[in-house]
Amino acid sequence: MDKDAISYLSNAIKEAIKNDKIDTTSVFKLVSLSMEIMEKYKTTSNKKEIIIQVFKELLLSNDDLITEDIRNLMEPIVNNELILGGIIDMICIASKGEININKIKKRCMC
Repeated sequence: MDKDAISYLSNAIKEAIKNDKIDTTSVFKLVSLSMEIMEKYKTTSNKKEIIIQVFKELLLSNDDLITEDIRNLMEPIVNNELILGGIIDMICIASKGEININKIKKRCMC
């Protein structure tokens, strides 16, 4: 895996948290930010795997960026790659416009 990409993403997320640019209570917002950062980063490695690795490292870090309560909420999501990977996949699909909530809603209301 691309260690430079992991370091780059990790530092960017930590900087955003330090500067209160991201709400650490929302895993979705953290994942979205990570995806935006990785979109600009050129790597041949799997970006999804890099994001998952960085989140695992973020949970294990001893710094005070994330409170213990938030860490406890994030832990089951981050440690289950199916859940975190699913969140990444869903955000990716939605960003490509492949989900049209309004059409689904109209079909369900009939």
